[in-house]
Amino acid sequence: MKEKVAVFVDWENVRLEIQNIQRRHKDREKIIFNYNNIDNILKLFNSVLQENEKLYRTFFYSAEPLSLNDLLKNSSKNSHIYNAITKFRDENLQEYEKMEKLRGQILKLLHDISVSPYIALRLGELKMQGFTDRGKPNIVQKQVDMLMGLDISHVSYKRLVDKIIVFCKDTDIVPALKCARTNGIEVIVVDIAEGYKIGNKILKHSDCVREISLLEKFSDQGI
Repeated sequence: MKEKVAVFVDWENVRLEIQNIQRRHKDREKIIFNYNNIDNILKLFNSVLQENEKLYRTFFYSAEPLSLNDLLKNSSKNSHIYNAITKFRDENLQEYEKMEKLRGQILKLLHDISVSPYIALRLGELKMQGFTDRGKPNIVQKQVDMLMGLDISHVSYKRLVDKIIVFCKDTDIVPALKCARTNGIEVIVVDIAEGYKIGNKILKHSDCVREISLLEKFSDQGI
């Protein structure tokens, strides 16, 4: 009988690492991976499963992107922030239009994820925390670690799976990993050969590391 496996993905965490690999790796031009394409994403996650494993469900954690109009609406009671956002938009019209186009792509991806078989979409929130040096709104993701921790704990307490596979480098998930192992669940963390490496704090509370390679999986695939 195959072992049941739940996969947990902090998508923003993974996406940023892949983006860095595509910018900095010596063979970056060979890595053809579109992180707004659901086929690419599913291939990446499914590649961690082995022949003796059966997917229970993939838990995908992200957040709906904010538009500048959303930020203006949320800051309408603070004239300083409202004026700063308006200034950035008016002085960077091309970048603003690019951001809006990307926002549409992300919303489509999240919809595609939400209706895909054996995937549970969990949405945190995006919040603005000041501005960058260029005056661009600084957007940060909130609640994802908490949502992931709750799901890992629930799956572990209920013994719904034999193993969990985790795509996340954030040490805030360590208590959830401890919970899984305490309840007899094997904890596997994923790293990417081209640059996504797991820190010691997470390694101490996992059972093993499973490495995948973007060059191996995506060097010959079109976007």
